[in-house]
Amino acid sequence: MSLHTLPTDVFLHIVARLTLLDIYHLRCTCIEAHRAVGSLEEPIYHQAALLHRFAKPAVSLADAIRIHGTWLSGSRTWKEYCRRWTALERNMNGRGFIPLSDPVKSRAAPSTTSNIRRSTSAGAVPIYASI
Repeated sequence: MSLHTLPTDVFLHIVARLTLLDIYHLRCTCIEAHRAVGSLEEPIYHQAALLHRFAKPAVSLADAIRIHGTWLSGSRTWKEYCRRWTALERNMNGRGFIPLSDPVKSRAAPSTTSNIRRSTSAGAVPIYASI
């Protein structure tokens, strides 16, 4: 049985039990999986936020952002919310990334969004590697 013949509710039920990393890997497996996850992105990442306890059940995205503070205020989707929360957890656990940049340019404090986006770029090093 292929993904396009699988009923949507069954697919959501299966994906709801996957971690964020597993969802990422599922999207990378084939074009069909990428499209299936992409078409149901909001409910999938909302379930992922619940699974990882980034949000409480029956809480909207706006309420979750308001509860957890301004560092999530730029999140417009559950996917972005999960991505920012994961980046924060990685940084707090000492597994985050520090972007390699020119010291003169880094004097101006970039926005939180640009920090997170740069942390996943090829020009980033793990914090522990620079110590």
